[in-house]
Amino acid sequence: MPRMLALTSLVLFSACGEVPEPVESSILASHDDSGVTLMRVGSGGFVAGETITFEAKLDDHVDASSLQWTVSDGELVGDGLRVRWTLPARGGKHQIHVRTNDMDGTPTSASFQLGAMLARAYPTDRQGEVYVGPSAGDVVASTCALAFDSSDRPSIAFSQDTHGQLLLATFGTAWSIDFVDGPGFDVGSTISNRFDMKIDSAGAHHLAYAYHDRGVFDWEVWWASDQGGSWTRERVSNSYDHLQFAWPSIALDPSIGDRPAVVHSQDTSYDSMVVSYQTGPGTWVQNRFSESNYSQYHTGGAAYQSDGTLWATKGLTSHGHASWTEGGGWSNNSFQDWSSNAHMHAQMIVNDADEPVMMHANGLEHRVGTSWRHSEIEPFEMEYFDLAWGGGKPHVAVIHDGNLELITTDADGYWEYTVIATNIGDITPGVAVDSDGDPHVCYQKADGLYYY
Repeated sequence: MPRMLALTSLVLFSACGEVPEPVESSILASHDDSGVTLMRVGSGGFVAGETITFEAKLDDHVDASSLQWTVSDGELVGDGLRVRWTLPARGGKHQIHVRTNDMDGTPTSASFQLGAMLARAYPTDRQGEVYVGPSAGDVVASTCALAFDSSDRPSIAFSQDTHGQLLLATFGTAWSIDFVDGPGFDVGSTISNRFDMKIDSAGAHHLAYAYHDRGVFDWEVWWASDQGGSWTRERVSNSYDHLQFAWPSIALDPSIGDRPAVVHSQDTSYDSMVVSYQTGPGTWVQNRFSESNYSQYHTGGAAYQSDGTLWATKGLTSHGHASWTEGGGWSNNSFQDWSSNAHMHAQMIVNDADEPVMMHANGLEHRVGTSWRHSEIEPFEMEYFDLAWGGGKPHVAVIHDGNLELITTDADGYWEYTVIATNIGDITPGVAVDSDGDPHVCYQKADGLYYY
């Protein structure tokens, strides 16, 4: 399992020749006001051992003549505004620093942390490119879900736009691809890009997803699992569901042997959140969350506490949540924040204290006792993200100005931002944490699915 590098050594470089003119540039997202912007020539992920050209863009008040560069490891060549950095052959975190002065002599600096992956997913190392379409022109879609089993084997659920299929990449001694659901003759249908996946304690996969119903302009909610070694697919919803804003999610109840529950939206006179739980093969019981005269979609996050309390996210013009227990129904209805992206997406996990943690467009909310506390992540509304907990802290994967960032806390609890890939489009990444406490991310770039 790859380990994050200890950033201990700094390497100064000397001038050495001309750096080629860039063909394509990506801006690395900044989290400070230094007046220094870092440009990366090219796009995509950072691969261990590759050479990347960087350029510093300076505001008018910054002195270019005093510019100095340092890196945490690897070989750095060049000077002035442009350098070439050959990344270390090892994967993990690496830093590049730009130091200079303002025109009045005041020191200023900017630091950027990059996450490098290994070039390929060989049997002895799982990082790198996982999948490219099995035939020319196949396109991996814009959502993936990542999870680890009890033996630390990663699995990635993803959709494939060319044929509207839902696929599963699993790692044994190498990555393999399995078909979950998709269009067929009198079976299946076109899969939505909105789905969720969990792995139970026996290593079986459980997926909640939506697909377009045959012949009508509506969606259905389904559950699929490979328990017993073959796929079982069951229709969860008892009526058609409008899912243009809704994300079906899956949660496994630890108090009842990992019994699956699917949380989704349902369209009646008012759109509402529904929990559907399995009581036997092909049998699902529904419990609808009613808000009189007010629509609230389920926005994609659901997680169980150890006592069987299910927490789920909801929203339309606001972010909110509610909890549910079998026999006790719905409670703890609350609105947390308002946002123009409130109906888009949210996430819910449970932390080490067995308390819910919710992420939405405006940050994190975590429950302490009976109250909720807000934590800011970025000074803008986030649309494309995922949330996980591991190693005693939260881990966030988010798209920020075309950068895929992995965000977690440092020793003092402050956010540490690591750029994994640049020039990334509007995708929803997946993040999960292995048993060592190391976070990993799945994401799409061009026609491929990648695992960091």
